[in-house]
This record gives sequence, structure tokens and C-alpha cells, in this order.
Amino acid sequence: MKSILLKNIGESYFLPGIESGMSISIIDGVIRHKVEPDCFYDKVIDCSSLSVSPGWVDMHTHVYDGVCSIAMDSDCFGPETGVTTLVDAGSAGYVTYPGFRKYVIDSHDWGIYEFLNYGAIGITKCNKICDYETDEFIDEERTAETVENDRAHIKGIKVRACRVVLKNRGIEIVEAAAALAHRLGLPLMVHIGAPGPTYESIASVLSEGDIITHAFHGKPGNLLESGKVPDWAWDAKSRGVLFDVGHGAASFDINVGRRAIDEGFLPDLIGTDLHKDSYRIAGKLEDVMTKILACSVPLSAVIESVTGRARRVLGIEDYNTGCDGKIADLTLFRLDNTPRTFVDSVGNKINTENGIVAMYSIANGKLYICKERENGNI
Repeated sequence: MKSILLKNIGESYFLPGIESGMSISIIDGVIRHKVEPDCFYDKVIDCSSLSVSPGWVDMHTHVYDGVCSIAMDSDCFGPETGVTTLVDAGSAGYVTYPGFRKYVIDSHDWGIYEFLNYGAIGITKCNKICDYETDEFIDEERTAETVENDRAHIKGIKVRACRVVLKNRGIEIVEAAAALAHRLGLPLMVHIGAPGPTYESIASVLSEGDIITHAFHGKPGNLLESGKVPDWAWDAKSRGVLFDVGHGAASFDINVGRRAIDEGFLPDLIGTDLHKDSYRIAGKLEDVMTKILACSVPLSAVIESVTGRARRVLGIEDYNTGCDGKIADLTLFRLDNTPRTFVDSVGNKINTENGIVAMYSIANGKLYICKERENGNI
């Protein structure tokens, strides 16, 4: 029997039944509220200066290493960074998904999921080969068949809707991808950037649970191009459309983010869009979370964006009905008051006084010690 004692938890976020000052046991990967006084624990963690939450979810990564030209090894972004669940955002299409399932998902015992690309081959030579070059690059029935064969791991459809990707195609691709996703009962994640289809036209296609990623980019056609958050964006949010940070190498402008957040337009999800070209700019998920914290978003809202809300999108355990007796999937973190300087994706400096630092994660019942954080971005 393997056992862990989380002793004297400092703060608890979104874990019903686990309160500040409490100690809990994890026995053979299962959370137990009752601490056994005579139990010999394999690992005792003093949590008096730590907070605990459901395991963090990074809603936007590219981890089909060796197939997607920009992808990296999923282990670079996983439990040793506090992240217990990764979502790959469209690196695979139906043609390439079997390899993703075999070599990425099945080779890990923690959560990796896919938002399957609407295009047949997914993202191979990024931004050089269009995902939807011609109709021959799209096969909705084979895509639907792939989803039906693996609903346990395919949690949505992904479409990239910006000029560099769509080239001579437009909003009709987003409309078709949305229709397919909704027919399958899945959310659609839409990558936005320099238009292409306008931000407004994309938002108008989407329904409750759909996701706009790169929501706070600073390119032409951004959220604040009119000087304030427009009515159509508020309308989309009221319909349940979710807005994801999706930081990446070129898709998060701190000035756009701060001004929108000042108006009360907070991100719903926090994805890093980590890949070979972005990881030294975006940083780990904890770094992107810290940047959003620096925009005056409350810590509880930041944590909710990478835990309960993200988990509900994926349909995985969110501990809403309690924790006792369930497989442990947790992140233990602390607030660090060491001043740090980060950058956004356009080079603006972000000075922070409080940083979020992952210390441990427990992914699918297994304990990981997080790698030491470097100053600033990774």
C-alpha cells in the first residue's frame, strides 16, 4: 500500500469537504478524509504554507511531438509543472489521430485529451500547409467516425480561423466546423488571429460551451479595436461562449487583457498554447496564471479557470460532489512574493509582486515533485 499524508493544508480551493488546517490521506491513490493515526505514510508533506486545488488543466497545448512541426514532448508541460491534464488543440486530424492516441495518450498514465482538428491531417507544417486547403482536406464523416471511436479522449473539435491559416477560405469553414461539433455534442474551439473572418463573425457562430482561444491577442481585429469590449462579445459570453487566454508566441497582449479585465470581461479558461516557438515567451501554466493574476483577476477566479471550469468542459472529475473516496488528481501550490518580470507575446513587460508556484501534483493518484522554477519565463 502506498500512502501520502497532506498535513495541515493552508488553503483549499474548489475541493468540497477539504478545509483550511485539515489533513488528508491519499491511500493507493484514493483521497481519504480520515487520517489513520497508526498508519506509516510513505510521504508526509507539510502543507501549512501551501494551497491545494483540483489538478490544473492546460486547455491549449501542442504535444504531438514528431508529427506536428511545432509540438513538444508532453512531459515538458505535465505533472512536474503542476499540470495534471493537458488538452492538445488540434495537432491531430482524423488521419493522424491514431498515432496520437498510441504514442502520446496511451504512453502516459495521466490525462491527455484531444480537440480533433476539423482538417484531416491536423497541424503538420504549421502555417505553411493550410489545414483546410481544399475540400479534399476535410472529411466530416471520417472525422465523426474517429470521434465516435474514442469519445473517452476526444473532447472537442478545433478549427483555426485566421488569414495565415485559411488563406482564401473564410467564415464558412468555422460554420461547418461548428455544425459538425454540435452534431457530435462536442464543443468547438476556434483559434482567432489577424482576420480572415472577423472576431465578431466568429463569435456569432458559437454556442454555449464553445471556446474562443487567443481571446486577448493584440493583432488587427482584436477584442478592443473599438476602444472597449463590444456588445457582441458580451452577448457571446452571456450565451455561454468561453474565452481562453491561449497565450502562445503571438496571441496575448497584456494591454488588451488588462483593459478588458478592467471592464469585467475576465477569461473563462487559461491555456498556454505551449509549443516550440512559444514556451520561452508564454512560460509554464503557472506563469500564464501569474500574468492573469497581475491583471487584477482574483486568485480564486484564476484557479477556477484551470480547475473546475476546465474540467467541466472536458467532462472529467471536478470534485463538485466531494472528494472522499475518489482518485486523487490535485495540485499543491504557493504564492511567492518575490518580484518577477515576465513578457507578453508582443514584448510588453509584466512586473508581478505575487507569483503562483506549483510545488507538487498528484496526477491519477501518483505524486510528482514540481521542477524548480526559474526566474521569469522558462
